[in-house]
Amino acid sequence: MDRQKRIITVAVAVLVLSAILLFLLPGLTPRNYRFFLGRRLPVLMAVLLGASSTALATICFQTAANNNIITPHIMGVEALYVLIQVLIIFFLGGDSPIQINPVFNFAVTLPLMALYGLLLINLLGNNQSAVFMLLMIGVVAGTFLYSLGNFIQKAIDPNEFSMLQNRLFGSVNNAQISTTIPGLILAALAAWVILRRRARLDILLLGRETSISLGIAYQSELRVLLLAATSLIAVSTAVLGPLPFLGLIGVTLGRQLTSGFKHSSLMVMSVLATIGLLLWGHLILYRLLSNRIPLAPAIMVGGGVLFIVLVFRSRNNAIG
Repeated sequence: MDRQKRIITVAVAVLVLSAILLFLLPGLTPRNYRFFLGRRLPVLMAVLLGASSTALATICFQTAANNNIITPHIMGVEALYVLIQVLIIFFLGGDSPIQINPVFNFAVTLPLMALYGLLLINLLGNNQSAVFMLLMIGVVAGTFLYSLGNFIQKAIDPNEFSMLQNRLFGSVNNAQISTTIPGLILAALAAWVILRRRARLDILLLGRETSISLGIAYQSELRVLLLAATSLIAVSTAVLGPLPFLGLIGVTLGRQLTSGFKHSSLMVMSVLATIGLLLWGHLILYRLLSNRIPLAPAIMVGGGVLFIVLVFRSRNNAIG
């Protein structure tokens, strides 16, 4: 079993490495390699940061909720990001420093998204249904924020709305490269908190009562995990833009490729699968299909189909 696991991990790593090479190397010559690598390497770093953050956040969120078919995007963090971008254009205009400068935009957007996540987490009670109540509040808040953003978009000048579109849809080409370094610092801190708790995550899968009986401070761990997941999703959204269902697809692939319950192996496989999914999706849709199908809608459609399949599978398992 260990040998089979190593073979699968190496195969996935080779696929990811081949995608990285196909992203970096085409068209390079001794004369132009500095120019192209100078543009492609920062984008690759943003992709690695966004995909890894999304995968880790999804694992934490699913473990906290003890449900493998939900995603942290259900909390409405991405809807808040879209609303913030719309409000910046609506009140400050397209020529404001916050809109033009990605670092200023990051400095405004990220604290607001983290504060939103912290407010939701503070609603977490001590009863057994607290997590599900949090999910319900997150769904309602996310729907409200998304609807409010769509409503305000109707009143924005068409010329300024065209400037807004690049931030409303996640894309590898539109990655905010200048925000990668500050995002990397926050993501590294959140990932460190999660990795230190990977053994506790294994115990949390056993349920609330069992975790408490084994000495786990259940509610405190949930708060820490949800705060870390919210921070990672905020970083991913600020760097790559909204990419709903990316984490769900990547983590689901990671679960299919790993055996057992240990989060350490699940995290590695899910991060690799999410990075590979994002890079191969970009290579196929952008280079082979000439970007006729944008990446974000393709991920939303694929993730929506996967979500429906997982819902019916869990329903059939419950009935069976």
